[in-house]
Amino acid sequence: MTLLLIFATIALFIGSNLLIKNFQTRVAVGRLQRNLYNVIAPAAAFLLLLLLKGGVLSFNVPTLLLAVCAGFAMYAYYSAKVLAVSIGPLALVSMFYVLGGVLLPALYGYVVSGEPFKVTGALGLALVCASFVPLVVAQRRVSTEKLSARFIVCGVILFVLNGAIGCMGKIAQSFSPDPSWSMDFIGLYYLTYFFISLIPMAKDMPRYSQEDVSRTLNVRNLLLLAGAGATNAVGAAFNFSLLFRLPVSLQYPVIQSSLMVGVTLLSFLLYREKPTRPTVVSLCLAVASIILLSV
Repeated sequence: MTLLLIFATIALFIGSNLLIKNFQTRVAVGRLQRNLYNVIAPAAAFLLLLLLKGGVLSFNVPTLLLAVCAGFAMYAYYSAKVLAVSIGPLALVSMFYVLGGVLLPALYGYVVSGEPFKVTGALGLALVCASFVPLVVAQRRVSTEKLSARFIVCGVILFVLNGAIGCMGKIAQSFSPDPSWSMDFIGLYYLTYFFISLIPMAKDMPRYSQEDVSRTLNVRNLLLLAGAGATNAVGAAFNFSLLFRLPVSLQYPVIQSSLMVGVTLLSFLLYREKPTRPTVVSLCLAVASIILLSV
């Protein structure tokens, strides 16, 4: 059952990423598209989880407070990610948020939760870090432009927030009586994310052009965004339930590394992106890290 949950979690996260990429290839992503994603995706996520829970979400004071914090962190994470991609190389953006999502929860597991430290696990974490070296080196060869302080700050924020969201999930799990609360916690933090996103959506309304609105607001695009939110929500709920079955120092590194490998491979197949030597080397290192972490 645990192995099935792992595969289902990875598949749902990959599906969500592909739906977002599909939306991005259909429209030029600007202010309206970013705000629309931030409203439609969490709304669909919350409504689906609420439906699956029979219209009632269970919580206690600690899990409610953590869900609200996670919702704020998720919005800030996405905003920082969008800004970072617009001012710096994608390879470095990916490095910051993946390493945060891998290293900080693993550190929390070892230091706070007292999970046993394994040499193979440490080697696996080291390989996750090393998997970005070929991409970073390749990026520096093709671009001599100096990284701005603004980009570095965004990168650090991505590192901290992605790791913090994982740690908050682990803390919330310790206050949850059983895995059935997985959908409740995730639903509540998506609800928080939705309400926060309404503010910039309303504030920016005078800036939306009629052409942009008519090009973006159609049934297919709305379904893509809702699908991205729904698949991500169920994946996040499965991921939360895995915290009851796996040590966090194993779970988050394996999920994050597998997600990176899966999205990259499917991009080659579905979008005919040409694999480069640095990308292939990075993928091999990431696969090796997953094997070591799983031993």
